[in-house]
Amino acid sequence: NILMRQYPDWEFLDVTKVGHEGDCRCISPYGEILYEFKSYDSNVNKEQVIKFYNDLETTGIKMGIFVSNTSGIVGKKDLEWEIINNDTLIIYISNMGFNGKGCIIATELLIALVKNNIMKKDNWIYNENIDKEELYSNIIENMNEYKINNNMIIKLKKHVRDYRYRLNSIIDIFESEIFEILLNSEKIYKRMLGIVEEIKNKEAVITYQLHDYYKLGNDTLALS
Repeated sequence: NILMRQYPDWEFLDVTKVGHEGDCRCISPYGEILYEFKSYDSNVNKEQVIKFYNDLETTGIKMGIFVSNTSGIVGKKDLEWEIINNDTLIIYISNMGFNGKGCIIATELLIALVKNNIMKKDNWIYNENIDKEELYSNIIENMNEYKINNNMIIKLKKHVRDYRYRLNSIIDIFESEIFEILLNSEKIYKRMLGIVEEIKNKEAVITYQLHDYYKLGNDTLALS
């Protein structure tokens, strides 16, 4: 999948069929990461978020990424992070579609926060007095623009498929007509050859008849 292509040196384990362990477990240079993926028609409810908290606690993993591909997450922005129990970092990302870019953005954000000691009290956000909401808004603004472009791409691709289907149908009709015309042309060609052949045969008959006539005349003269 896209995570394995983006991080080929990391180890990813599919744990969807293992109870209380999320959907994917990753061993990275920054520690283990637990992933949860949702693709609901409606917003992901708080019970699913609490279940993810429990999965992190059960596994003892201190970093988690919660991805909702097709809907929002109740109580969360489209991109948000939080620290629970003073030692567990969770990134939430939603509404980014099925192309996998959402989980890459969330993973890169997690890496950036870990590298900047977000778990410690004197982290860079605290020391630099950076507004957390401003950080969110800057990223989310670009995410919204990305989603608009992505939705446009989906619509245009659908139009291309529809027009290609229609064009292929028209082309099929034209090709069928061309085939019928070619068959008819072949028949006409053979008919022309047949007429020419008949002319050749008639010429041969006439030549033969003239030869016999002259031969007969010569024989008659010889007798007289």
